[in-house]
Amino acid sequence: MKQKIQEKYWVVTFNSVIYFLLAYYSVILLTNIFSLILARIYGFKGVLYYFGFVLNINDEQWTDDLVFFIFFFGISFSLLIGIISERIYRRVRKSSNHDKLFFFWVYLISFTYFFGNVIVGVIYYFGIGAVFAYYSIPFFIKLFFGVLAFFALIFLGRYSVRNAILSFNSYFQEVRVADILKYLNLQILYPALIGNAIILLVKIPHHAEFSFYDTYIFLCIFVIILTIYAARNFGLPIKFKRTDDSFSLQKTPLILVILIIILIRIVFAFGI
Repeated sequence: MKQKIQEKYWVVTFNSVIYFLLAYYSVILLTNIFSLILARIYGFKGVLYYFGFVLNINDEQWTDDLVFFIFFFGISFSLLIGIISERIYRRVRKSSNHDKLFFFWVYLISFTYFFGNVIVGVIYYFGIGAVFAYYSIPFFIKLFFGVLAFFALIFLGRYSVRNAILSFNSYFQEVRVADILKYLNLQILYPALIGNAIILLVKIPHHAEFSFYDTYIFLCIFVIILTIYAARNFGLPIKFKRTDDSFSLQKTPLILVILIIILIRIVFAFGI
């Protein structure tokens, strides 16, 4: 009996990993494609790979405006994705459908991508860091922006506590204070850890193409997650509306994420 319960709990984690990966590849591909479109508007071409994108621009062709539009405005597209996804999630979060978790992860990853870029850009010449460098932003101002971005992630984590708790109603009828830590581990922490590990493995042998700066950016999601943990008892206990209590494996999303990974490794291996 205990073994069956444990198996049901791991289904929660497995399903969440699936939606985490779907959300990640949706956000990163859409944002990178948008940046490449901006480059094309300026008359430059780029190549999209499974580990990122490369622009065919010589050093002397870079201008302040071009850097701003590609590495700030382009990356800011993730904010739009996050805002739209968060609003969608708020509308569907009370339903017991499993696929609502896709929008939960999309908005967390989208905001993480933008604010994580700011944080990493304070120190490294990467993403928004290139904008800081080209505009000769003094270090103390960059640091100020980095601190603001860090607290924005904390605020997002505090705001997302209720969203995280309501994601449990796909499986459970009630969330009690005594259970919240276990549920957060199953639904949020373990999937984020496993998902980031899978993403890193999929990038091999180009996992260090950008000196792991892109990895540092997405590790910032744990600022949000730790904040959710810190404020996890907010508004508890919560009783949900009647759910199906379904611990079924989400097969269609699983097949979809496998196909996406195969696609990006085969098609994007040579760039498009």
